[in-house]
Amino acid sequence: MFKKSVLILFFIFNFVNAQNIKLGMSTDLTGPISNICKNMNMGLRTYLNKNNNHPDKKYTFSMITYDDNYNAVKASKNVEKLIYEDKVLALLANMGTPPSKLTIPITKKANISAFGFYTGGKYVRKEIADKNVFNYRISYKEEVIFIISNLLKKGIKPEEIVFLSQNDAYGNSGYFAAIEELKKRGFKNLDKIPNGRYNSHSLNVESALSRLLDHPKQPKVILMFAITKPIIKFMKLAKQDFPNSTFISISPISRPKIIEQLKELSNGLIITQTVPSLHSKLPIVKEFLDEFKKYYPNEKPNSASLEGYIVSKLFVDSLNNSKTRVTDKESIIQILSQTKSLDIGLGFVSGFNKKYNQYSSKIWTSVIYNGEVKEYNWNDMEIAK
Repeated sequence: MFKKSVLILFFIFNFVNAQNIKLGMSTDLTGPISNICKNMNMGLRTYLNKNNNHPDKKYTFSMITYDDNYNAVKASKNVEKLIYEDKVLALLANMGTPPSKLTIPITKKANISAFGFYTGGKYVRKEIADKNVFNYRISYKEEVIFIISNLLKKGIKPEEIVFLSQNDAYGNSGYFAAIEELKKRGFKNLDKIPNGRYNSHSLNVESALSRLLDHPKQPKVILMFAITKPIIKFMKLAKQDFPNSTFISISPISRPKIIEQLKELSNGLIITQTVPSLHSKLPIVKEFLDEFKKYYPNEKPNSASLEGYIVSKLFVDSLNNSKTRVTDKESIIQILSQTKSLDIGLGFVSGFNKKYNQYSSKIWTSVIYNGEVKEYNWNDMEIAK
């Protein structure tokens, strides 16, 4: 009886005295990519809830989230408010490449960790980012190199590829990575490859499509560096002119929205992913599905909510596994930079160091078929003659 009472008192003491760490997030809750952002936020909070409800926790975590409408200026103001008014100790999973371009310098000046931002842009990569930036996901450049490599293996020539790109830092990241990779492989006259561009925060994709229609050759592949709503409108139009082309997108799109609004027109859309399929047997996928159901029983899990869960788990487990205690925002940077050999159930072990600020180098691929997102094998790719 005495031992049982001591154990109960220990759990009560630990619950009451677990140090709380306040986190901040600026993301799009009402704008063009809000579907992705809301799902990522739910996934992130799922793991925070799991940790907070554990009887033997080391820390509890609270999260303040502000809407930036995928607007870089709003994101900057949100980040400054989170740092200087709300006094958060870390920023997690902020959304978007254009916002990151402005907010990363703010986090550097404040010496606060920018962890798991949802962008593959260069502004969070080691060649530009400072010691306070830690990424889960691979870069857009790596996604594009992966796609180009697989297309060339299938015998696709550069002149058989055309591009759709958003006219901002995000679209440029994808387009210039593709051109750079083709140059490295010895291809020339790449300026003749059409690049249909549309303005950010716009659905005016008609001019981009007309640019592609001017190309004398029917494209075998249309590679898209765009966000969800413009892709939906573009594919509705482009499928009429390019019924036999293969459409490919890099990761930052909402697969549920694509399926819901394009229906059968979404069949065959290939998408690179920074997370495994929800049908995967990897331990973290089963864990995520079980936990997500507990906290969001009326929501359908997807790749965005899975990525939020992964980012949250990677951050929390890094702090929990460290012998160093969190004392301030600088101590979190110190702990994260010393995170090594951490296994969170993705099938590999990784971490961070002074030269490498990216946990994952893994790329998965999915394809939409009959209203479902399925794993995709590039060896099965069929290209129209």
